[in-house]
Amino acid sequence: MKWFMAALSTLCFAFNHSSCAQGLINDVPVSASCLELHQRAMSQIRDGRISDAEATVSSTSAKIEGIDYSCAGLVLNDMAAFMSGFGRLTEAASFAEQSIQAFQVGYSPENPVFLRPLSVLAAARFEEGRTALARAAFHQMQLIRIERPIDRAIFHGVAASMLEAGGKWPEAESEYRNCTAAWEEAGLGESSDAAMVMTGLGVLYLKEGRLGDAERMLERAHAIIARAPDGFPMDRIYLLDARGVLRSRQGKWKEAEEALRQALSTADQQGHVEPSTLLPLLANCSAVLRKNHRLRDARAIEARIAALRHHSRPAAVVDVTDLLEQSKQARKPSAEKLGEKK
Repeated sequence: MKWFMAALSTLCFAFNHSSCAQGLINDVPVSASCLELHQRAMSQIRDGRISDAEATVSSTSAKIEGIDYSCAGLVLNDMAAFMSGFGRLTEAASFAEQSIQAFQVGYSPENPVFLRPLSVLAAARFEEGRTALARAAFHQMQLIRIERPIDRAIFHGVAASMLEAGGKWPEAESEYRNCTAAWEEAGLGESSDAAMVMTGLGVLYLKEGRLGDAERMLERAHAIIARAPDGFPMDRIYLLDARGVLRSRQGKWKEAEEALRQALSTADQQGHVEPSTLLPLLANCSAVLRKNHRLRDARAIEARIAALRHHSRPAAVVDVTDLLEQSKQARKPSAEKLGEKK
């Protein structure tokens, strides 16, 4: 399962993203010194100076009045979100863990301040194929008091991913719909966060062979992403990949190739995307190129796959060939739940 099927709505900035502006910064105090630290660290992150940004947060937190564990946690959360939004899963997980550790100094486990870094951590671990660690992060999320619509959206999105990965597709669909409803209740039904949930639901429908429902959901997501000012490159990559799979399932191989080429071009422009994210996209491209009798291009893609494979972990992903096989199987309903949600 690709993490685009989960709630990437968690990839939001506490200081300059609409959903977090209504969420995380309401849970902790933010001083002028903290805002200054945030600007400095995020500027370094955007310039690719990741180690410098990490050192800035660590050293400044210990020296400057008004910078404490809560501020460090907020800034590290944003750093994690930024890295995840650009496909840098290793750094995203590291910063999310550091954010959680900072918050643990002064907050109890049920405090909502932990929700966003835990969800980023769960997302990164799942995409890396480290499902046990992803589930551990989710179980920590289950301890949190969930009250605000934004918080419910984040929780339901991660829950949908866990259920889907466990083969509990009807329950996963319900959680995706709960997630979408929560974003709408929060006034963010047209945000890129909500669009990524629609992408996830669309891919779930692909697994179930519900091509019409999948197309409607992915087109809704596409319309939002096309005009949303708050999207990340990975939002577009995941959506285009999903649309490519849909078109291949419909036998529209030229359109499938176009969508997958756009997804790969966007990924290549990022400079670095984790192999666990890139490999399934490359596999989809290769399959479609071969179907379109573009054998030279397909072989070039397959050479990239071979070069990347030894760097990657086995990821819980679904590529086009997996989807074609799964469409032949009967859906397996299950009444088992993950556990009580807060």
